[in-house]
Amino acid sequence: MKFSGAVVVAAALLQASVAQVHVLTSKNFKQQVLDSSDYWLVEFYAPWCGHCKQLEPEWKEAAKQLKTKAKLGKVDCTVHQDLGQTYGIQGYPTIKEFGKNKKKPKDFNGGRRASEIVQYVRSNPHAGLFERVDLLTYTTMQPFLESQKLPKVVVLGRNKQKKGKPRWLDDVAQQFRSKASIGFVPGSEVKVVNQFGIPESDRPIVLVARGSEYVWVKLHQVETIKDDVVAFIKQSLKGPLIEPQSLPVFPPREDASPKKKPPIGAVQQLHASTFESLCLAGGAKMCVVYLPSSMEFDLKPAAKQFRRDPLRLFYIHPEDVGFHSQLAQWLDLPKTTAANRALVFKTGTQVRMTGIVHFVISPYSFRIDLILCTLYYATVL
Repeated sequence: MKFSGAVVVAAALLQASVAQVHVLTSKNFKQQVLDSSDYWLVEFYAPWCGHCKQLEPEWKEAAKQLKTKAKLGKVDCTVHQDLGQTYGIQGYPTIKEFGKNKKKPKDFNGGRRASEIVQYVRSNPHAGLFERVDLLTYTTMQPFLESQKLPKVVVLGRNKQKKGKPRWLDDVAQQFRSKASIGFVPGSEVKVVNQFGIPESDRPIVLVARGSEYVWVKLHQVETIKDDVVAFIKQSLKGPLIEPQSLPVFPPREDASPKKKPPIGAVQQLHASTFESLCLAGGAKMCVVYLPSSMEFDLKPAAKQFRRDPLRLFYIHPEDVGFHSQLAQWLDLPKTTAANRALVFKTGTQVRMTGIVHFVISPYSFRIDLILCTLYYATVL
């Protein structure tokens, strides 16, 4: 009986779709298993082994049922002896469990029937196909940027109602696995966009961060968004970043639990998220904000000087570029970053844009200048 080419191809595709067992070799084991975030069960076998032949249909059936929960693979130890030696394989079949810590795989102690394998995996809290795309928030952005040494790719969404990541981003993450860490910021996380100093109207965007710098581009076309993101990542990973900006610092969100108010005269770091609540609407009559070009000044002497006065002292970290940019734009400050500035606000009232004065402070007379600018502004308020 003769079969047409189409029938043969269809049969091959059907077999491939049913058999979810990954064939692992010395060449692909590291990339497929060790560099993956997924949970793996790997069978080390020999073709002549009778028990291995009995396990084969059970292994395939288990792989089929677990295709959304785990990955199952097999290694022919008669061909890839180095893998057998690496993992101390002494008998066949041996099944190893590669969970979150890929460097320390565990022996699989479950049954050998498909139902038993499936039950073992589904009851294992550590099993699962781990997310290749990190869903980021204001509080998780900094740990993400500091994790690993890979370049970081972040897509900032626009839809404030959608909290999940787009499906196409998983494909992008798969394409750049081992080359970059991929993250997604939902449209509802407005504070992240503000911290980067990117206009909200420019979203959605994609940014690529390497070291302490990043570049970004606006995504104009929804129809080609995936291809545009891939092209931008490839371009940004090739050579030096073109006209990069400094990465802002993402401080942790203020604890929601009740706290004692800091004593008047204490020095606090100010963030974009706390500017209005701590400074403009604070308990003291005046709010002094210091914008240093570097952290070379000690604010404690100034705080001590004003400890009995109804004012509060704050500083903005020089690496908090996003907040510096926002404040400079809001107050129409000169664009130079070399100067050390002090701003004084009257709290509890609406800030009048025409009444704001900024003071440039000399590093040689820092304390005196800060006192003078505070006293001066106290008279006009």
